[in-house]
Amino acid sequence: MSLLNGVKDMMTNAVIDKAASAFGIESGMARSAMKMILPAVVGGVINKGSSQSGASALLDLFKKDGLGDGNIGDLMGVLGDSSKRDGFLEQGGNLLGTIFGGNKSGLIDMVLKATGLSKGKGASLLSFVAPIVINKLAGIVMGKGMNASGLASYLSDQKDEVMGMVPGLSAMLGGTSSTVKESVAAAGGAAYAKDNGGSSGGGFIKWLLPLLIAAAAIYYFAGKGCGEKAVTLEDDTTTEQVVTKEQKSMDKPAATTTTTTTTTTTEVEGEDMKTDVSAAAGYTLADNGDILNASGSIAHTALSYDVDADGNLIGTSGSMIAKVTDLSEAFRTKLASMLPNLRLNRMKTMFSNMIVKKEGAEKTYALSNIEFKPENHMISNFSKAEVQGLAAALKENKTGQIEVQVYTADGKNAKDNNKRSDKRAQVIRDMLVTLGVGKDQIKAVGMGDTDAEKAKMGKVDIVVN
Repeated sequence: MSLLNGVKDMMTNAVIDKAASAFGIESGMARSAMKMILPAVVGGVINKGSSQSGASALLDLFKKDGLGDGNIGDLMGVLGDSSKRDGFLEQGGNLLGTIFGGNKSGLIDMVLKATGLSKGKGASLLSFVAPIVINKLAGIVMGKGMNASGLASYLSDQKDEVMGMVPGLSAMLGGTSSTVKESVAAAGGAAYAKDNGGSSGGGFIKWLLPLLIAAAAIYYFAGKGCGEKAVTLEDDTTTEQVVTKEQKSMDKPAATTTTTTTTTTTEVEGEDMKTDVSAAAGYTLADNGDILNASGSIAHTALSYDVDADGNLIGTSGSMIAKVTDLSEAFRTKLASMLPNLRLNRMKTMFSNMIVKKEGAEKTYALSNIEFKPENHMISNFSKAEVQGLAAALKENKTGQIEVQVYTADGKNAKDNNKRSDKRAQVIRDMLVTLGVGKDQIKAVGMGDTDAEKAKMGKVDIVVN
């Protein structure tokens, strides 16, 4: 999966709205601007790192400045703290200079013309995005163990697609993009020049609106929208990757433990969802991950909750516990640092219960977000918490045995589907073995298209024997 999609996952609507508030920008304008700013900054990084020398320079930067996913774990907290925010923007301004060199001012001017933002506000958004992009890429590099050659190859594969999303970017950086995308960009530029010949009003809008609509469509179909899906990167077997499938559905809320509450109601997907604001405001987080209420009693255990793409606190079934705006900054900051381990431990416990056949435990678990590249069967996306949790459970229960069942329907025929699913099941088996699981604990089985519905969705089932 692409770097751009990975960055989009970090830039949820809640984060963009918080940035808009912090920088004094109307929320709708900030969201529209991000549709250009994200691919522009990502394109600059791709352009710099798609050569061997550029990739080497990026690797040196990652090591020298200690860059990685850990630096972008709490964007809401950064935006809410003026000193943290100022430091983040200062770093971003420096990174923009490193990425774009002498083209930095040209990039800012291009964004300002396309979005209508003032210079200060446009520069702030660009400086905010730059550290997110660079740290995300650094996390990918470290998780995959990429060398300069591997990084250059990975970025080069994305260059044409991303360059074509921003009119004028390819020409400014000297990159390349497909003929169709260049034509679209050129047409947009010509329309801009024509409509702005003697007017700063309607002509600009006539050019801007269709461009933003087109950009929004590209943005949606390339990554399915900000914050909806976490993405990871290709590797021939795997290793550490960027995480997680965010939960989206919301059911009726769980009962609260307080007797006097203030309740706010918000409509989500047609349902009235109630959130206990007074309870959420008093929440603290224990070191073991349990959520404590104001009296110090356990309100939610560490295994019973998660966070959705917008930062809201939800139950593992998807029920709303508290909106992100009702949680204290200290709570959010601590939770952000603990969340990866909490998710891993929850999956480990769930798989352990399956393996020891604990009463009430399921026998089969479908990996929620795993995908393969059809041409070479490399894993292109998966939930780190699920896979590492499964590996940890198997290592702890060394007599436990599982069967990895993979379904697919993207082959030429039934025979080809069987062959493809066999290879993919073996890839998952190899990944688990790499993580320390005994080979004799895992059986890899390609199910082909024997279940049409599962095959259509490319399902991967973990079955306890």
